[in-house]
Amino acid sequence: MVDGEHIDKIAQQLLHRGHFGDDSDARNETLKMITFIIDHYEKIDRLLSEIDRTNAGYTRALVGRTQYLRNTSRDTKGQLIEIIKSLPKLKEDLPLNTMDDLQLSVNVYKQCWVDENSLYREPKKRELSKSYH
Repeated sequence: MVDGEHIDKIAQQLLHRGHFGDDSDARNETLKMITFIIDHYEKIDRLLSEIDRTNAGYTRALVGRTQYLRNTSRDTKGQLIEIIKSLPKLKEDLPLNTMDDLQLSVNVYKQCWVDENSLYREPKKRELSKSYH
């Protein structure tokens, strides 16, 4: 902005390329372009600061989540969760009434899915009876 010689050179190039009809329009447009560039460079610092702040927040959240996941498997609650997650695989190997005992003591219930055969009931066969009148 302070180097008038460079501004004049840029304005002359704009005139030479036929973008403007006179010298003052080319010079004004050159100053507008330089001001635009300066403004955007100043905004970049704020934008980068915001990106850094957001990135630091994500990093803190990630570290917190990682510590939580690492520590939850060590306490009683985490161990109980792991046991409950493994129950479906162990169902066949468990003693006969174990699932019933769990349902009564801990409120653990079997989960089932409804599918196209869930509501189907096989029809009962009727016995034909001979009636004598």
